[in-house]
Amino acid sequence: MKTKFSSKYNVFVDVRHHHEALLRPELGSVNHQEELNHLNQSEYDRSKEVEVLIQSTRQKLLILCKKHAHEFHTQLNENTAIFLFIMDSIVMEKDLLVYEDEVVVKTKRKTLKSMRKIRLNKEMKSNGTGNESSETKEGFRGPRKKWNGIPIHKLSLFGLDVKLGKLIGDAKEYSKTHTPVVEQEGNEEDGESASMMDDDDDDDKYLLPTDEEVLNMTNIDDVRGLILKLNKKTKGKKLMEVQNELIKILPPVRIEYEGLIKERDERREERRLKQLELLNSLSESMESYRTHAHSCVLKGRLHAFNAMMKEFTNIVMESDKGMDHMLEELIRKEHAWNDQVKYVVDTCLK
Repeated sequence: MKTKFSSKYNVFVDVRHHHEALLRPELGSVNHQEELNHLNQSEYDRSKEVEVLIQSTRQKLLILCKKHAHEFHTQLNENTAIFLFIMDSIVMEKDLLVYEDEVVVKTKRKTLKSMRKIRLNKEMKSNGTGNESSETKEGFRGPRKKWNGIPIHKLSLFGLDVKLGKLIGDAKEYSKTHTPVVEQEGNEEDGESASMMDDDDDDDKYLLPTDEEVLNMTNIDDVRGLILKLNKKTKGKKLMEVQNELIKILPPVRIEYEGLIKERDERREERRLKQLELLNSLSESMESYRTHAHSCVLKGRLHAFNAMMKEFTNIVMESDKGMDHMLEELIRKEHAWNDQVKYVVDTCLK
């Protein structure tokens, strides 16, 4: 993934250098206005593609972290169960004891104290107040124990308060092949389709421009595109006519979107509370005999889980924030490009 990202990113860097080479002083002239606009749009498109590449790569890295975390705790629990089963199957000292009447055993005389104790136990059992012997109750091989599970839900993006966000670029297709089947089935059982969850993660879906922002728009196609996006038709032929049409359309749409935003936020909160409830829950407990060897197996499981949790935290944080400097560099270059274009135009006007 790193090699693929680097190769694509380097191509975009070369395109940027090519655009800078094409930004000649004479493009600031009115005679070359169309060529300058085309070059400016090409650089804008390139910048947006780089942003999508960076964001989608971040999402793919986090999706991969989720997948590895799920595979790890699943395998860890399965291996623990296998080890406990093996420990239960090992011959123990008690298995080698001789059963009563199997061989001739020298009779040991009972003391008066032991005889009185035996008679007292028989009387208590006949009255229903006595307890069965621990050997009868717990089984010949000794006591059994239910071992507690581990907090597997903490090994997650939610546990680290990291948001994946709406999947963009090729991250959506990547998610289909790298999301655990159990997680996909869980979403279907909750009645939440993947498309609904994607919409809930999209903060820009219900974002509308203000009237002032509409009046500042200079491209008539952008204004028409917004009107079509709202399932409306436009009759205006001039920029100002289309802008006024959009300004008249927006007020009722804003009211409608307020209700949709509220419903979306309620669904988000419901999902968050469900995840929060799961966060401190433990995986399924395991039952086995209780020996020092069994205890060592469970301690080994806890040690492995804690080590994975530490490594998982480091990798997720690095994947989440590791490319922030690239986004900052991208924004800086966008500003630098705009300054260059402005300088070229201003130079020709002098």
